[in-house]
Amino acid sequence: MSSRKKFLGHTMIYGASTVVSRLLNYFLTPFYLYFLKGAADYGVMSYFFSITAFVMVLLTFGMETTFFRFIHKEKDKPVAGTAFIFHLIISVLFLLIGSIWYPEMASLLDRSDHNSYLLLVILILGVDTLSTIPFALLRAEERPMRYGLIKTVNVLSNITFNLFFFLGCPWLIKHGIADSFISAIYDPEWLVGYAFLAGLFSSLISLMMLFPQILTMRFEFDVALWKKMMLFAWPIAIGGLAYVTNELSDRLFLSYLLPKEIADAQLGIYAAVYKLAILMNIIIQGYRFGAEPFFFKMADQKDAKKQYAWMMKVLVIVLSFTFLIIAQFVDLLKKPFLQKEEYFAGTEVVPILLLAILFSGIYYNLSVWYKVTDRTKFGAYFSIIGALVTVGINWYYIPVYGYIASAWATLACYFIMLVMSYLFSRKFYIIPYDYKRILTYIFGAIGLYLFSTLVQDQYFMVRITSVLVFIGLTYFLEKETFHHFITAICKRSK
Repeated sequence: MSSRKKFLGHTMIYGASTVVSRLLNYFLTPFYLYFLKGAADYGVMSYFFSITAFVMVLLTFGMETTFFRFIHKEKDKPVAGTAFIFHLIISVLFLLIGSIWYPEMASLLDRSDHNSYLLLVILILGVDTLSTIPFALLRAEERPMRYGLIKTVNVLSNITFNLFFFLGCPWLIKHGIADSFISAIYDPEWLVGYAFLAGLFSSLISLMMLFPQILTMRFEFDVALWKKMMLFAWPIAIGGLAYVTNELSDRLFLSYLLPKEIADAQLGIYAAVYKLAILMNIIIQGYRFGAEPFFFKMADQKDAKKQYAWMMKVLVIVLSFTFLIIAQFVDLLKKPFLQKEEYFAGTEVVPILLLAILFSGIYYNLSVWYKVTDRTKFGAYFSIIGALVTVGINWYYIPVYGYIASAWATLACYFIMLVMSYLFSRKFYIIPYDYKRILTYIFGAIGLYLFSTLVQDQYFMVRITSVLVFIGLTYFLEKETFHHFITAICKRSK
């Protein structure tokens, strides 16, 4: 009971800080959609953010999850110091190479006209790589409040810099305040670049706030330990790369497979509506920050499998409820969020993407079996197969169906990965999941959504009623979990 309450308490803090910070960042999307010239500009921004995610996986090389495994397994070794020094070497080399040859890299990506954006992305990646282990150390030390504070400051500073560049500078020029200075440094045609510059400044602030954690590390590089960590990490890195392929390769395919005159605009529309679905991903991130340390910490306990099963059920309840809310009220969300009508047509893929993200959350929770048994290579296998499914569907169908094919590819990928992970878990590490209730919540949410979409009369009331039905069903079946949740809230509020 105490471990469940502690898990819920930490997850709520990590979840709240993650959700609040991501939501603040989330609302930069309508800000960008309003101020950028059109979907093509937003498509260019999304393209570079996709590149960022791919490279970040390579730079961090699975060290975050590896750190959590070894910090408990090798308590007397300099785990944090070894991991951080590894990242430091990688970051310095990457920044040196990138800052010298970024024009050539931009040319290879067929983005020579935006090579300054690529330079900013390279700088952001170098700084964020250095922050990975200090952030992980905060989580390992069970300091969610400081973790949440730094993450929130990161987002608030990012928003502040965006407001300065997008609103402040034009206002200062218009009113003749520091006009000559601002005009010399400000170019209204370079708005996408200012979005990346704001991200760079906020990343630097986060790294400075993490200095106390960095200074507590034992600055020793244990070569023998590093080799063992790399053996554990490489399948995670490959799996992470495949995961990013599953998540973001569709942006790259849309950019390169569609006719050049419409590619950036179509990518912009898809990336914008994907943000409507990504709220569910924010919840998964918050859950992951609270859950991952517990996966390894509870691994040796007698009731570990029972706890893992309970954690899965809680996650499915939250994700199913979120699916129901967003899928049903997407028509009400699209105007204030997407801002311009050119994006509205893309909302038809939101329910598909929501279901895909729900499956990805279940897959993440299933991954506990190969992490705690040191069989991380299976995670790499599943992710590679998922990536092949994603690439195959996108490659074949994007030229015909555009971003609709990308949405279905994402759904197919995560469903296949989920099924594979479950089947192999039955062989190596059986966890007694409550299948009846898990399926009840998933199919209940889907069924209520489909029913409400078929009823045209009393549109709003039917949707509200379906939400209340889901809440009532959950409460009836999960009174004990509700009690744990309320107890955890009360404990944290004292």
